Amino acid sequence: MRKWNRPVSIGERRGFYEVWYFKLNLGSGLPALWLRLTTLHTQDGSKKVAETWGIFFDPAKHPTERIAVKNTYPISDFSFDIASEKVQVSKCFLSPGHTAGEIESGKNNIRWDLRFSANKGGSFDPVPKIFKALRLNKSTVCTPEESIRFNGKFWVNGREYTATDAPGMQGHIYGKQYAHSWAWGHCNLVDASEDFVFEGLTVRLPLLGGLILSPPLSMFYIKFDGLEYKFATIYEALKINSKYSLSGWSFELQLGDMRFEGEIIATLTDFVGVQYEDTDKSNRYCHNSKVSNLLLHVYKSKTLIRTIKATQTCAFELVTSQKLAGVDFLI
Repeated sequence: MRKWNRPVSIGERRGFYEVWYFKLNLGSGLPALWLRLTTLHTQDGSKKVAETWGIFFDPAKHPTERIAVKNTYPISDFSFDIASEKVQVSKCFLSPGHTAGEIESGKNNIRWDLRFSANKGGSFDPVPKIFKALRLNKSTVCTPEESIRFNGKFWVNGREYTATDAPGMQGHIYGKQYAHSWAWGHCNLVDASEDFVFEGLTVRLPLLGGLILSPPLSMFYIKFDGLEYKFATIYEALKINSKYSLSGWSFELQLGDMRFEGEIIATLTDFVGVQYEDTDKSNRYCHNSKVSNLLLHVYKSKTLIRTIKATQTCAFELVTSQKLAGVDFLI
Protein backbone atom coordinates (compact mmCIF):
# COMPACT_ATOMS: atom_id res chain seq x y z
CA MET A 1 0.00 0.00 0.00
CA ARG A 2 1.37 3.40 -0.94
CA LYS A 3 2.14 5.89 1.80
CA TRP A 4 -0.79 7.99 0.57
CA ASN A 5 -3.13 5.35 2.02
CA ARG A 6 -1.83 5.44 5.58
CA PRO A 7 -4.26 6.93 8.11
CA VAL A 8 -3.67 10.53 9.11
CA SER A 9 -5.74 9.98 12.25
CA ILE A 10 -6.84 6.83 14.08
CA GLY A 11 -10.19 8.44 14.78
CA GLU A 12 -9.15 10.25 17.97
CA ARG A 13 -8.54 13.64 16.34
CA ARG A 14 -11.47 15.94 17.06
CA GLY A 15 -12.93 17.72 14.05
CA PHE A 16 -11.51 15.27 11.52
CA TYR A 17 -12.79 12.79 8.95
CA GLU A 18 -11.08 10.19 6.78
CA VAL A 19 -12.27 8.13 3.82
CA TRP A 20 -10.91 5.20 1.82
CA TYR A 21 -13.00 4.30 -1.22
CA PHE A 22 -12.78 2.13 -4.30
CA LYS A 23 -14.90 1.18 -7.28
CA LEU A 24 -14.88 -1.39 -10.05
CA ASN A 25 -16.79 -2.07 -13.27
CA LEU A 26 -17.37 -5.55 -14.67
CA GLY A 27 -17.75 -4.21 -18.21
CA SER A 28 -19.74 -1.97 -20.51
CA GLY A 29 -23.40 -2.28 -19.58
CA LEU A 30 -22.50 -4.64 -16.72
CA PRO A 31 -22.65 -4.19 -12.92
CA ALA A 32 -20.46 -1.80 -10.97
CA LEU A 33 -19.55 -1.70 -7.28
CA TRP A 34 -18.62 1.22 -4.98
CA LEU A 35 -17.26 0.66 -1.47
CA ARG A 36 -16.19 3.07 1.26
CA LEU A 37 -14.59 2.87 4.73
CA THR A 38 -14.76 6.04 6.85
CA THR A 39 -14.12 7.63 10.21
CA LEU A 40 -15.75 10.77 11.64
CA HIS A 41 -14.98 12.70 14.83
CA THR A 42 -17.14 15.82 15.05
CA GLN A 43 -15.78 19.19 16.14
CA ASP A 44 -17.78 19.19 19.37
CA GLY A 45 -16.62 15.67 20.21
CA SER A 46 -20.15 14.31 20.45
CA LYS A 47 -19.76 11.78 17.64
CA LYS A 48 -16.89 9.36 17.03
CA VAL A 49 -17.81 6.66 14.52
CA ALA A 50 -16.43 4.37 11.85
CA GLU A 51 -18.66 3.44 8.92
CA THR A 52 -18.83 1.09 5.95
CA TRP A 53 -20.74 1.94 2.79
CA GLY A 54 -21.57 0.11 -0.42
CA ILE A 55 -23.57 0.65 -3.61
CA PHE A 56 -24.27 -1.85 -6.38
CA PHE A 57 -25.33 -0.67 -9.85
CA ASP A 58 -26.69 -2.84 -12.66
CA PRO A 59 -27.35 -0.75 -15.79
CA ALA A 60 -28.69 -3.78 -17.68
CA LYS A 61 -31.91 -3.37 -15.71
CA HIS A 62 -34.37 -0.65 -16.72
CA PRO A 63 -34.22 1.54 -14.78
CA THR A 64 -30.76 0.80 -13.41
CA GLU A 65 -30.90 -1.50 -10.39
CA ARG A 66 -29.34 0.26 -7.40
CA ILE A 67 -28.77 -1.32 -4.00
CA ALA A 68 -27.17 0.66 -1.17
CA VAL A 69 -26.03 -0.40 2.29
CA LYS A 70 -24.36 1.29 5.26
CA ASN A 71 -23.24 0.25 8.75
CA THR A 72 -22.17 2.53 11.61
CA TYR A 73 -19.82 1.40 14.40
CA PRO A 74 -18.09 3.00 17.40
CA ILE A 75 -14.66 4.38 16.56
CA SER A 76 -13.11 1.51 18.53
CA ASP A 77 -14.06 -0.76 15.62
CA PHE A 78 -11.58 1.10 13.40
CA SER A 79 -7.97 -0.09 13.32
CA PHE A 80 -4.79 0.19 11.29
CA ASP A 81 -2.12 -2.50 11.44
CA ILE A 82 1.28 -1.01 10.65
CA ALA A 83 2.95 -4.31 9.76
CA SER A 84 0.33 -5.40 7.22
CA GLU A 85 -0.81 -1.85 6.34
CA LYS A 86 -4.40 -3.00 6.80
CA VAL A 87 -7.18 -0.45 7.30
CA GLN A 88 -10.12 -2.15 9.00
CA VAL A 89 -13.64 -1.20 10.10
CA SER A 90 -15.32 -4.08 11.92
CA LYS A 91 -15.21 -7.02 9.47
CA CYS A 92 -14.39 -4.90 6.40
CA PHE A 93 -10.77 -4.20 5.45
CA LEU A 94 -8.49 -2.75 2.81
CA SER A 95 -4.88 -3.91 2.63
CA PRO A 96 -2.23 -3.91 -0.12
CA GLY A 97 -3.69 -6.04 -2.89
CA HIS A 98 -6.72 -7.30 -0.98
CA THR A 99 -10.09 -6.09 0.29
CA ALA A 100 -12.94 -8.06 1.82
CA GLY A 101 -15.97 -7.44 3.98
CA GLU A 102 -19.71 -7.48 4.41
CA ILE A 103 -22.26 -4.70 4.85
CA GLU A 104 -25.89 -5.37 5.69
CA SER A 105 -28.68 -2.88 6.26
CA GLY A 106 -32.40 -3.47 6.10
CA LYS A 107 -33.11 -6.25 3.63
CA ASN A 108 -29.95 -5.64 1.61
CA ASN A 109 -26.52 -7.24 1.87
CA ILE A 110 -23.26 -6.68 -0.01
CA ARG A 111 -20.30 -8.98 0.60
CA TRP A 112 -16.97 -9.10 -1.22
CA ASP A 113 -13.57 -10.79 -1.34
CA LEU A 114 -11.41 -9.17 -3.99
CA ARG A 115 -7.71 -9.19 -4.83
CA PHE A 116 -6.27 -6.40 -6.89
CA SER A 117 -3.14 -6.06 -8.99
CA ALA A 118 -0.36 -3.55 -8.68
CA ASN A 119 -1.30 -0.05 -9.78
CA LYS A 120 -0.75 0.45 -13.53
CA GLY A 121 -2.30 3.86 -13.91
CA GLY A 122 -0.06 6.11 -11.88
CA SER A 123 -1.12 8.18 -8.89
CA PHE A 124 -2.64 11.63 -8.70
CA ASP A 125 -2.47 14.34 -6.05
CA PRO A 126 -4.82 17.05 -7.38
CA VAL A 127 -4.43 19.66 -4.63
CA PRO A 128 -2.30 22.58 -5.92
CA LYS A 129 0.93 22.96 -3.95
CA ILE A 130 0.20 26.60 -3.11
CA PHE A 131 -3.05 25.56 -1.41
CA LYS A 132 -1.12 23.18 0.82
CA ALA A 133 1.56 25.78 1.56
CA LEU A 134 -1.04 28.39 2.55
CA ARG A 135 -3.30 25.80 4.20
CA LEU A 136 -6.28 26.94 2.17
CA ASN A 137 -7.70 23.44 1.78
CA LYS A 138 -9.42 21.87 4.76
CA SER A 139 -9.57 18.56 2.90
CA THR A 140 -6.88 16.61 1.09
CA VAL A 141 -7.76 14.20 -1.69
CA CYS A 142 -5.44 11.81 -3.49
CA THR A 143 -5.69 8.73 -5.68
CA PRO A 144 -3.01 6.21 -4.71
CA GLU A 145 -4.32 3.66 -7.22
CA GLU A 146 -5.53 5.27 -10.47
CA SER A 147 -5.94 2.00 -12.37
CA ILE A 148 -5.99 -1.46 -10.83
CA ARG A 149 -7.54 -4.80 -11.79
CA PHE A 150 -9.79 -6.69 -9.40
CA ASN A 151 -10.13 -10.46 -9.26
CA GLY A 152 -12.45 -12.39 -6.99
CA LYS A 153 -16.11 -12.39 -6.13
CA PHE A 154 -18.80 -10.23 -4.61
CA TRP A 155 -22.34 -11.03 -3.57
CA VAL A 156 -25.41 -8.78 -3.63
CA ASN A 157 -28.44 -10.11 -1.78
CA GLY A 158 -27.10 -13.62 -2.35
CA ARG A 159 -26.39 -13.21 -6.07
CA GLU A 160 -22.79 -14.01 -6.95
CA TYR A 161 -20.69 -11.91 -9.32
CA THR A 162 -17.18 -12.76 -10.53
CA ALA A 163 -14.56 -10.10 -11.21
CA THR A 164 -11.88 -11.12 -13.70
CA ASP A 165 -9.36 -8.34 -14.26
CA ALA A 166 -12.19 -5.88 -13.60
CA PRO A 167 -10.92 -2.29 -13.96
CA GLY A 168 -11.15 -0.08 -10.89
CA MET A 169 -9.44 2.47 -8.68
CA GLN A 170 -8.90 3.41 -5.05
CA GLY A 171 -8.81 6.84 -3.42
CA HIS A 172 -8.17 8.45 -0.03
CA ILE A 173 -9.67 11.67 1.38
CA TYR A 174 -9.15 13.27 4.78
CA GLY A 175 -9.36 16.60 6.51
CA LYS A 176 -10.92 18.98 9.00
CA GLN A 177 -14.00 19.69 6.89
CA TYR A 178 -15.52 18.77 3.55
CA ALA A 179 -15.34 21.16 0.63
CA HIS A 180 -18.51 23.16 -0.05
CA SER A 181 -19.36 21.27 -3.25
CA TRP A 182 -17.67 19.35 -6.02
CA ALA A 183 -17.95 17.16 -9.11
CA TRP A 184 -15.75 14.10 -9.53
CA GLY A 185 -15.33 11.59 -12.32
CA HIS A 186 -13.16 8.58 -13.09
CA CYS A 187 -12.95 6.07 -15.93
CA ASN A 188 -10.45 3.36 -16.89
CA LEU A 189 -12.64 1.10 -19.03
CA VAL A 190 -13.42 2.35 -22.54
CA ASP A 191 -15.18 0.81 -25.52
CA ALA A 192 -11.95 0.26 -27.46
CA SER A 193 -9.38 -1.96 -25.78
CA GLU A 194 -6.65 0.50 -24.84
CA ASP A 195 -4.64 1.71 -21.88
CA PHE A 196 -6.60 4.75 -20.71
CA VAL A 197 -7.27 6.50 -17.41
CA PHE A 198 -9.32 9.62 -16.70
CA GLU A 199 -9.93 11.43 -13.42
CA GLY A 200 -11.41 14.88 -12.93
CA LEU A 201 -12.35 17.09 -9.99
CA THR A 202 -14.00 20.51 -9.91
CA VAL A 203 -14.43 21.89 -6.41
CA ARG A 204 -15.51 25.02 -4.54
CA LEU A 205 -13.86 25.66 -1.19
CA PRO A 206 -15.06 27.72 1.78
CA LEU A 207 -12.64 30.59 2.46
CA LEU A 208 -12.28 33.07 5.33
CA GLY A 209 -14.07 30.78 7.74
CA GLY A 210 -16.81 30.06 5.24
CA LEU A 211 -17.69 33.71 4.61
CA ILE A 212 -16.98 33.36 0.90
CA LEU A 213 -16.58 30.56 -1.61
CA SER A 214 -13.68 30.05 -3.96
CA PRO A 215 -14.34 30.11 -7.69
CA PRO A 216 -14.57 26.64 -9.25
CA LEU A 217 -11.14 24.97 -9.14
CA SER A 218 -10.54 22.14 -11.60
CA MET A 219 -7.88 19.43 -11.53
CA PHE A 220 -7.62 16.60 -14.07
CA TYR A 221 -5.52 13.53 -14.85
CA ILE A 222 -5.47 11.73 -18.21
CA LYS A 223 -3.30 8.83 -19.30
CA PHE A 224 -3.29 7.27 -22.74
CA ASP A 225 -0.65 5.88 -25.11
CA GLY A 226 1.61 5.51 -22.09
CA LEU A 227 1.75 9.27 -21.40
CA GLU A 228 0.39 11.12 -18.37
CA TYR A 229 -1.20 14.57 -18.54
CA LYS A 230 -1.71 16.24 -15.16
CA PHE A 231 -3.57 19.50 -14.61
CA ALA A 232 -2.99 20.45 -10.97
CA THR A 233 -1.39 23.89 -10.73
CA ILE A 234 -3.31 26.88 -9.41
CA TYR A 235 -3.12 28.48 -12.87
CA GLU A 236 -4.64 25.41 -14.50
CA ALA A 237 -7.21 25.03 -11.72
CA LEU A 238 -8.56 28.52 -12.40
CA LYS A 239 -8.24 28.40 -16.20
CA ILE A 240 -10.01 25.13 -17.00
CA ASN A 241 -13.52 25.47 -18.40
CA SER A 242 -15.72 23.05 -16.44
CA LYS A 243 -19.52 22.96 -16.25
CA TYR A 244 -21.67 20.28 -14.67
CA SER A 245 -25.20 19.32 -13.64
CA LEU A 246 -27.10 16.08 -13.06
CA SER A 247 -27.36 15.60 -16.82
CA GLY A 248 -23.60 15.64 -17.29
CA TRP A 249 -20.26 17.41 -17.17
CA SER A 250 -18.35 19.20 -19.93
CA PHE A 251 -14.72 20.33 -19.70
CA GLU A 252 -11.90 21.67 -21.87
CA LEU A 253 -8.21 21.15 -21.06
CA GLN A 254 -5.09 22.56 -22.72
CA LEU A 255 -1.50 21.46 -22.07
CA GLY A 256 1.06 22.65 -24.59
CA ASP A 257 -0.12 21.56 -28.03
CA MET A 258 -2.46 18.95 -26.53
CA ARG A 259 -6.13 19.75 -26.12
CA PHE A 260 -8.83 17.60 -24.54
CA GLU A 261 -12.55 18.24 -24.94
CA GLY A 262 -14.61 15.95 -22.77
CA GLU A 263 -18.16 15.22 -21.76
CA ILE A 264 -19.71 12.91 -19.20
CA ILE A 265 -23.30 12.02 -20.03
CA ALA A 266 -25.52 10.93 -17.16
CA THR A 267 -29.02 9.50 -16.78
CA LEU A 268 -31.00 10.57 -13.72
CA THR A 269 -32.04 7.03 -12.82
CA ASP A 270 -28.38 5.93 -12.70
CA PHE A 271 -27.74 8.00 -9.57
CA VAL A 272 -27.96 6.97 -5.94
CA GLY A 273 -28.27 9.66 -3.28
CA VAL A 274 -25.91 9.35 -0.31
CA GLN A 275 -25.87 11.67 2.72
CA TYR A 276 -22.52 12.52 4.33
CA GLU A 277 -22.18 14.18 7.72
CA ASP A 278 -19.43 16.79 8.09
CA THR A 279 -17.34 17.49 11.18
CA ASP A 280 -19.52 20.52 12.02
CA LYS A 281 -22.63 18.29 11.76
CA SER A 282 -23.80 19.89 8.53
CA ASN A 283 -24.62 17.57 5.63
CA ARG A 284 -23.30 17.02 2.14
CA TYR A 285 -25.40 15.23 -0.44
CA CYS A 286 -23.61 12.96 -2.90
CA HIS A 287 -25.41 12.13 -6.14
CA ASN A 288 -23.47 9.02 -7.11
CA SER A 289 -23.28 7.11 -10.40
CA LYS A 290 -20.76 4.50 -11.50
CA VAL A 291 -22.40 3.76 -14.85
CA SER A 292 -22.32 7.05 -16.76
CA ASN A 293 -20.88 7.60 -20.25
CA LEU A 294 -17.67 9.41 -21.23
CA LEU A 295 -16.79 11.02 -24.56
CA LEU A 296 -13.30 12.53 -24.95
CA HIS A 297 -11.86 14.21 -28.05
CA VAL A 298 -8.06 14.52 -28.13
CA TYR A 299 -6.39 17.16 -30.30
CA LYS A 300 -2.73 17.77 -31.08
CA SER A 301 -1.82 21.06 -32.73
CA LYS A 302 -5.55 21.61 -33.38
CA THR A 303 -5.85 18.28 -35.24
CA LEU A 304 -8.20 15.63 -33.88
CA ILE A 305 -6.08 12.54 -33.21
CA ARG A 306 -8.35 10.39 -31.07
CA THR A 307 -11.93 10.03 -29.89
CA ILE A 308 -12.35 7.91 -26.77
CA LYS A 309 -15.72 6.55 -25.68
CA ALA A 310 -16.82 4.74 -22.56
CA THR A 311 -20.34 3.31 -22.29
CA GLN A 312 -21.82 2.93 -18.79
CA THR A 313 -18.39 2.59 -17.14
CA CYS A 314 -17.63 6.14 -16.00
CA ALA A 315 -17.95 7.22 -12.37
CA PHE A 316 -19.68 10.58 -11.91
CA GLU A 317 -20.46 12.20 -8.57
CA LEU A 318 -21.97 15.56 -7.68
CA VAL A 319 -21.72 16.61 -4.04
CA THR A 320 -23.75 19.61 -2.87
CA SER A 321 -25.06 21.22 0.30
CA GLN A 322 -28.66 20.55 -0.79
CA LYS A 323 -30.37 17.51 -2.28
CA LEU A 324 -30.96 17.79 -6.02
CA ALA A 325 -34.43 16.91 -7.25
CA GLY A 326 -35.07 13.59 -8.94
CA VAL A 327 -32.43 11.46 -7.19
CA ASP A 328 -33.42 8.69 -4.77
CA PHE A 329 -31.48 8.97 -1.50
CA LEU A 330 -30.95 5.43 -0.25
CA ILE A 331 -28.37 5.90 2.54
